[in-house]
Amino acid sequence: MGIVFEENQYWRRGKMLGHGSFGTVHLAYTNPTKKRSGFPPVMAVKSTAYAEAEALMKESDILMELQGCPYIIGHYSDDDNVENGHAYFNVFLEYASLGTLGDRIRERYSDFGVGLPEAEVKYFTPMILKGLKYIHEHEYVHRDIKPDNILLVSSSSGSSLTDIVPKIADFGLAERLDKEVKKDDEPTF
Repeated sequence: MGIVFEENQYWRRGKMLGHGSFGTVHLAYTNPTKKRSGFPPVMAVKSTAYAEAEALMKESDILMELQGCPYIIGHYSDDDNVENGHAYFNVFLEYASLGTLGDRIRERYSDFGVGLPEAEVKYFTPMILKGLKYIHEHEYVHRDIKPDNILLVSSSSGSSLTDIVPKIADFGLAERLDKEVKKDDEPTF
């Protein structure tokens, strides 16, 4: 049986993928009969109670500003809705079907007792650094870079390492750079 949509519903929440201090992340499916422009059939939705949504709204604004970099998670839109009598704010994001870099490291350690092979580190590092450079060029500091905030997205149907694109996510702690300059000409952050 397929996913059942209510009348006028353009997306539906699926299984929970994870949770953090700024909300929960679920799979989200678009309604093929009410498809919204720019939405893929499957995506991720990060949600929080509307009354507590200020940080997630800020994150959504930052992600909208940072679109255009292939190493930052895709942002489609945001909205609010009511489910079971509760109001939610939702941010629609690119779905990272391969999990996080943290998952990959833990799996490798669990299976083999070691971290990532050097070839993977060499492959992922330049892309992550390009994403960070893009963030900094747009005058933001992420402030929470860690393997669990690097999502792994498949660039094709292949399963080789070169089909994986690492993407920086979770901008809940990100801040705009303070351009005020100290006496010693060091920028403050």
